[in-house]
Amino acid sequence: MDIYRHKCGQRVVVASRWNGLVYVTVFLDLASGKELTHCPTCGESVIAWLYLPEGGEALRLRPDVLIEEGE
Repeated sequence: MDIYRHKCGQRVVVASRWNGLVYVTVFLDLASGKELTHCPTCGESVIAWLYLPEGGEALRLRPDVLIEEGE
């Protein structure tokens, strides 16, 4: 579990969760623990879809939007 800061100042947790088959990357609000797809403060998307060659897909961190805490 890593803590990132959105460019608007909102803190976001990046974690992994087991869905029964694979670990899935999830983005959580630090205060509520609720899963996020968009920043709760400004509404901008915090994820990007990565489409895999086998027809699957995975969530990826948008590096232009979230900065690792402490940087």
